[in-house]
Amino acid sequence: MSKNQEHIDKSKLSLLKKVMNILIPEVDDLPSAGLLITDEKILELLYKYNKYFSSYNKFINAIRLDPNCRASGGFESLDYENKEIVLKELEQNIPEIFNNILEMTLLAYYSNNKVLDRINWKRKTLQPEGWELEKFNPKILDKIKLREPFWKEI
Repeated sequence: MSKNQEHIDKSKLSLLKKVMNILIPEVDDLPSAGLLITDEKILELLYKYNKYFSSYNKFINAIRLDPNCRASGGFESLDYENKEIVLKELEQNIPEIFNNILEMTLLAYYSNNKVLDRINWKRKTLQPEGWELEKFNPKILDKIKLREPFWKEI
């Protein structure tokens, strides 16, 4: 278990999903983001990308410290309009953190098959066998750069 995995608790995850419901509300027969996105998908993104994990903790703490949330008994106790107000304030006060949470929400939401079906997204694997490519490591060229050119100067 990684260091990040030790610090995720269910109450924080539940609060994030309530935020996701505001960021992407339900549309017709498609549930809101918090209902559609699984805990596993959120955890996968949090564990895979450090920027999401660090933003997640800061974002949840900022919500819990927000005066409107504290005065009303928490984010969950606010009505929809006041939840939007809290999120707009966070977007203004901590824009980078807010954008990371929004990006993570969008990634998780638009990777769901129900959403892809609704927008008629044609799904094809990037590689013929569906393999994920590893990131290119430019260090592998260091040894080659030291060699003399094998062509003749004209």
